[in-house]
Amino acid sequence: MTDSNVSAGKYELSSGNGQLPEIVVEVGQAHEGSESFAHAHVDEVANAGADAIKFQLHIAAAESSTSDIFRAESRFRRESRYEYWKRNELSLETMQDLITHAKERSLKVGFSTFSLEGLNRVQESSADFLKIGSGEAIQMWFLEAAKIVDLPIVLSTGLSTLREVRAGVELLAPGRESLTLLQCTTRYPSRLEDVGLNVLTEFRELFGVGVGLSDHSGTLSPALSAIASGADMVEVHGTFTKKAQGLDSEASLTLDEISLLCQFRDEWSTIVSHPVDKDFMAENLLPMREVFGRSLAVRENLDPGHEICTGDLYFAKPGGGLHPNMMHSVLGKPLAKRVSANSLLKEEDFSQ
Repeated sequence: MTDSNVSAGKYELSSGNGQLPEIVVEVGQAHEGSESFAHAHVDEVANAGADAIKFQLHIAAAESSTSDIFRAESRFRRESRYEYWKRNELSLETMQDLITHAKERSLKVGFSTFSLEGLNRVQESSADFLKIGSGEAIQMWFLEAAKIVDLPIVLSTGLSTLREVRAGVELLAPGRESLTLLQCTTRYPSRLEDVGLNVLTEFRELFGVGVGLSDHSGTLSPALSAIASGADMVEVHGTFTKKAQGLDSEASLTLDEISLLCQFRDEWSTIVSHPVDKDFMAENLLPMREVFGRSLAVRENLDPGHEICTGDLYFAKPGGGLHPNMMHSVLGKPLAKRVSANSLLKEEDFSQ
């Protein structure tokens, strides 16, 4: 189980409102090795309303080999996996430039990395959090090394058994400011049947830490559902267009979709943080009750002295006249004055 010092609800990516689930946008290799494109992602993620942006820190010589293969083929790709990682590497200087830019846009910044050298580089940076990806979450040597990184950790579990998740929590949680577990399914794109929202509740009950969803479906529904299910964090891959030939394009949301996700999060938070008392609300809606209410009304012109019968009456909008519940009390009563057709009956229409 977890150490008592580990925060058990909100991971510190909060934009100020402790009730809001944090939305993290994973850039991955969508920048294709271009620093300017990486900075463009910072601006667009901030414009969409997300709380944090995450980049992947690859160091080809420390994590790859000539046997490394792509998980998806593309007829447009002519480089090896090693060359691909090499092209997308981020220097410490580039990382710091991205961090500075992101903080200017009120974004938290995290990095996932895949080697011991990468862990050291993240520790040297001024990143806000470390993300441990699903492939590294099942590598105990990596988790042992990650213990030295003095940052909040987000742990993705897309390849893990429950036993492996427990081992990771027990290793990383003690004494750490924050640990967040992300349910994930390592398929690109993943099927809706494999999203596994039920695991969030299981994680929270078993480990008492922040929980969330890292989604690879390429659709909005899982992220929206996770927010409505009470997730502390939702991570989605972001892309400028799903027509791009990047590794994660099909599994990503466009920036417009991410903007809708953030809007839903904010509006959902407003809804759930304002419970409604039905009686109080009804009292405050008295003017509308009259608009939508009914009164006793007469079908035809009626002269003074006419005794009201059932055929004279119908129930008409708005309220404010004699209530329909008073119908039996006015039957047989003579009118004190002329009443025009289609008008509401009032008490003063009858002799006292």
